[in-house]
Amino acid sequence: MATKRQKKKAYNADKKVAKKNPSLFIALILIVILIAGGVFAYLYFSGNLNKFLNKDNNNNSNTNTNQNVPVSVNGEVQIYSIEMHDEYGDALFIKYKDYDVLIDSGNYGDAEYVRNFVDSNISSDKNLDLLIVTHCHGDHLGGITNNGPRALDNVKSISNIIDFGHTRSNDTMYNNYVTIRKKYLDAGTKYYPAYESVKHVDGLDNKIIFEDLSIEILDTFNYASKDTDLINHDKVFIPFNEYSIATLITYKDTKLFCAGDLEDKGEKTLIEHSSETSLKDVKKEDTVIYKACHHGTDVGLANSKKNGATSTNGGNRMALLKLLNPDYCFVSSAIAESDHPYPRAIATMLYFTDNVYFKGTMGTICFDLDGINVGVQGVGATTNYKLDGFTIDYAAEKNYKYTETTWYKNHVFKGAKSWYTGDIQNPTDKQLTEWYLEKLKADYPQS
Repeated sequence: MATKRQKKKAYNADKKVAKKNPSLFIALILIVILIAGGVFAYLYFSGNLNKFLNKDNNNNSNTNTNQNVPVSVNGEVQIYSIEMHDEYGDALFIKYKDYDVLIDSGNYGDAEYVRNFVDSNISSDKNLDLLIVTHCHGDHLGGITNNGPRALDNVKSISNIIDFGHTRSNDTMYNNYVTIRKKYLDAGTKYYPAYESVKHVDGLDNKIIFEDLSIEILDTFNYASKDTDLINHDKVFIPFNEYSIATLITYKDTKLFCAGDLEDKGEKTLIEHSSETSLKDVKKEDTVIYKACHHGTDVGLANSKKNGATSTNGGNRMALLKLLNPDYCFVSSAIAESDHPYPRAIATMLYFTDNVYFKGTMGTICFDLDGINVGVQGVGATTNYKLDGFTIDYAAEKNYKYTETTWYKNHVFKGAKSWYTGDIQNPTDKQLTEWYLEKLKADYPQS
């Protein structure tokens, strides 16, 4: 490092050069400006500007591996996983030109937030080109049927509705939804119940196309027909998650797999019949985004070599992700009393890619698509998730991969006693995930 005396000497030498050769001095200044401008442009267009500006405020001691993922690619399609404040609800908004798609509407307590997001992003005609309701549970349907603000309050019309199809006649939420759905159907909305669509009953199709964007209902071979009434009794538990609609959304060479709370039997039968669906056409060269099933629920027994895809216990299993070979994964949930996302599910995603994201730490996540490349950007967790004893840089963490977050590294997972056989007392999510990932790599060697 130069001493003060050396710096002063160099400064005086520069002054002499400037006096003798003013044009050369100006040229040198211009070159420095051009170089600085080039560095700034690189940081901006590569998506690294925010990381550069925030590097001194970064509380993460490890290298931020998110640096290779741009925050934007200036694409025509944006997929927003809307931040949930009320437990682990789910709502996804897709914007393509003037086409607007909403998949689920969050829990009751998130109805107002989803409504406000839709209002801010829907086209000026206030028409929703497609509404998908994956299944009949409050954390996906409650935002539409809430007593108070509702997700669709200011949506004037809906072109198409896809939903689970079956009835649930003794459920108040379901009956409220039917009343709302009927209002749109009476106004001309086209209706696609899942079973009838995948089986092409009465000429229905299972795919809706908006120019270069297609949304296809995948046959899970577990949907219930519209004449099926699934009624909860005191002694009968109906696993509505297993009836969730699975969709494959395609934009040029990019695909998004989104299946609500699909797990257990529904996920099992989808895998078993994958050769009869468009899952067989997913190519290795495709860019694939995987939305974790059931908020990143546990895989249970479904990854064991003995049980594999034949197990009805678990979701986000290896057999499903092998069909998709995802490049990006994300978990739609909020940080509340629940253990979502589960370490075994996260480990299964990490087996394929380190581009795993969590809405609980990022807030609303935007996936920006140009057809090949994907940009990923978080708006920031407005609920400011808490972890006792740790300082969290919310602004920096909005673009962190899940494995870089304070939560992942320090949260002590509560639900591992039944399956964790390591010797760490009160293991963190990180420790459990890494332990299980090593087991996966041993059971499923990577070529």
